[in-house]
Amino acid sequence: MSILHFRFFLLSLVLVAGGIRKANAQEEDNLQQPFSNIDPEDFSPKTLQMLLVQKINAYRLEQGLDSLVGQEIAEKASADHSKFMAKIEQAVTEVGGGKKKDTGSRVKYYGGSHHAKELVAKANIAKGRDPFTYDKVADEVVQKWISNKRDAEVLADGGLVFASAGAALDQEGKRVYVSVVFGAYDMLNQGAAKKEELSFPYSTKKYGLKAGDERSCRTCGKFQDLQDLQKGLSIEGSTIYFEYDNLKLFKRMIRHPKDGLAVDIVQKEQYPCDKPYNIIDHDQVNKGVMLKRMYANKLYKRNEIKDRKANKIRVPLATLPANFDNPDIELNLMVIIDKMVCANITRKFMAESGVESVTPLHMIPDTVFVATDGVYKLAADKTVLNFKIPFDKNKAEYKPEDIKAFIASLNEPDFIVKELEIYAYSSIEGDSLKNAKLQQKRAESIVSALEKLQKGHVKRTIITSDSWSEFKKQVKGGPYEYLAKMTREQASKEISDNRSLLKNLEPILQEERYAQILMTIEYNIQGKNEQPYVISKFAKALKNNDPKLATALQNFMIQKMMMGRYTEDAISATEIPHQKEFAHLINNQIWFENLQVKDTLDASECGVISELAKLSPADLYIAFNRMVCAVKNDPISDETHVRKMQEEIDKFYKSDIQKDDIDALNLEFRFKVIETFDSLEGGQPIVEESIDKIKEVFNIREATWQNALKLAVIFVEQRKNYEYALKLLDPFVVREQVDERLLQTFISLCTYVPERLNSPKLRQALVKLHEMDPKAYCELIDRQHHSFQIFDNPGIKEDYCKICGKN
Repeated sequence: MSILHFRFFLLSLVLVAGGIRKANAQEEDNLQQPFSNIDPEDFSPKTLQMLLVQKINAYRLEQGLDSLVGQEIAEKASADHSKFMAKIEQAVTEVGGGKKKDTGSRVKYYGGSHHAKELVAKANIAKGRDPFTYDKVADEVVQKWISNKRDAEVLADGGLVFASAGAALDQEGKRVYVSVVFGAYDMLNQGAAKKEELSFPYSTKKYGLKAGDERSCRTCGKFQDLQDLQKGLSIEGSTIYFEYDNLKLFKRMIRHPKDGLAVDIVQKEQYPCDKPYNIIDHDQVNKGVMLKRMYANKLYKRNEIKDRKANKIRVPLATLPANFDNPDIELNLMVIIDKMVCANITRKFMAESGVESVTPLHMIPDTVFVATDGVYKLAADKTVLNFKIPFDKNKAEYKPEDIKAFIASLNEPDFIVKELEIYAYSSIEGDSLKNAKLQQKRAESIVSALEKLQKGHVKRTIITSDSWSEFKKQVKGGPYEYLAKMTREQASKEISDNRSLLKNLEPILQEERYAQILMTIEYNIQGKNEQPYVISKFAKALKNNDPKLATALQNFMIQKMMMGRYTEDAISATEIPHQKEFAHLINNQIWFENLQVKDTLDASECGVISELAKLSPADLYIAFNRMVCAVKNDPISDETHVRKMQEEIDKFYKSDIQKDDIDALNLEFRFKVIETFDSLEGGQPIVEESIDKIKEVFNIREATWQNALKLAVIFVEQRKNYEYALKLLDPFVVREQVDERLLQTFISLCTYVPERLNSPKLRQALVKLHEMDPKAYCELIDRQHHSFQIFDNPGIKEDYCKICGKN
């Protein structure tokens, strides 16, 4: 054991012994042997108190957790409350009102903060005339807590540092009432009174915000990217911006009017090396200078990225105070859920582990059809468009804007007119010669307007005629059928001479004045016209029920979008019919849209994929994506469900789907199994099975530190499961010989798990790093590496300040 390790071990013993000495100084107490019978006349509270903490630490040791040490404030609060409970003969934590109404209030009364937990109990000290031993009573109380789920969670809280017990007999001397007060470093609050030592004091006004609880902060706790959100903060001038590149995911957490964000400016001078305290009030919701809060509606309204398909947010979140000129600061991001501060996120740094990353789970495109249906080669098609242009009565001149509106109504991509055939028709009334001239003039006007639009000559053929045969069909069976029995000349004269008849027939005659146009065109695919042309061609292939051409065109568009030559609209612009022959195209459409928004598959998209699987059950790519949806979104019910899903996943290994993609699906599934069963009674065998499965995927055969580090990185990259990654590294950190890369990774991971900052193991890892590389140790805390807020752990602060000098 090195000198530094030995000093570290001695320090822990001193803390425990110091707590005992202080207790003995406060009241006389003849310590008894653990197996001594309890005598009400010579009751030793301290014997029972020490046994309670010992048994709690024994339980924590079984759980792989650090031992807890005594603390003076906690000791006073627990002793006070145990006496109170003995007086009222009730084992309760809350007592109604007053300065000692609950655990937090009692700890605060004795000089701490409200951050404390407490377990209470009452127990008989004898059965009839047979007295119990101190050990039996302590064991009974602790076992009772272990068997209660909520109490056991307190005992197994990895973030705790301190535990002090109080014990008192009731007036009859038949029952003992015990209290154990637990806390971490934030239970200590001596720096709260030192606010004025700062050049810019921290904020004390809470603006209606409260400290979050587990229930209120559930959505926050489920947000996998939570600890990395602070990376989105930046200062531009005096404005602090917040950015995040997955707005869809972000809205799952910040979704209600009272959800929001705030910036907390923490100054390095709040952590003075020459003072035994940090200048922070742990009873506040903030650590430093809290800037104006911004809630959901304003966050999204002020988003500077207006393109919804970008799926990003960039918002001016706050402004630096006008007279704030302290350069040595850090920006914390406060996450507010229903006006509860659920997280105050510090700057994070992840050391390079040297481990190669793995393929993340995502949907896959259906490539079988692309391979079999060929590749589309861009070429401008020629075609003939057939359409009508109605003529207004007596109007002969048509301007380019008149024709432009008709062309736009065709809903065709840009084209060049090569040739025109115009059949100009007039209604039957009036002079036929004049009508023929009018028709010719109208047709020439249309050609002229088209030539002006495309700035070039157009070959034309113009044929004029009247609409006599069409007129006869229109009046047949009606009151004017008699006109159809006349000659064309007779009918024309009858209509022209009778104004009343002419007026009545106008709706029919109007329909007979038009130009039927056959327009030979060649599509313009130059520059910006290419994308609309290909989209149009894709839509026509769908309409013509041509899946081969549609597949080749879709693949062509995806390639163009990947190269940045087409906009994202290209893939989503066309609605694809829900038919078996087009199922793969819809699959690819959802795949590409999810590729753009980082695989945030939602329930509606997964519903469509399930429908596609029914439409095309033989398509393995769609089946794979259906399983991706199940793994990402569906709960796991029981072990039978696990077996069934694993069988389906294993089948893909016999297909043409790439092994890396199947491995990613297998990994994600097993991560989910671990998360589901890890906290369940009896779930450990299937958790171990899942770990073995993950090792199998990565061909990990030995329990070496290299493989543990590799697995830890996989858990972080794939699931952002920092807690489990730390569990994998824990056994190797305490070994005498440990690699510096593993130490650096372990230290980084601890900063992602707030309760781990309190861990003696973190302090031990830092001591080992100093032994290996003193320079690396002293460079650990700066703007490029770890946050100075790691000094929330006073032991780490003490070591660092002694070794590396004052800040």
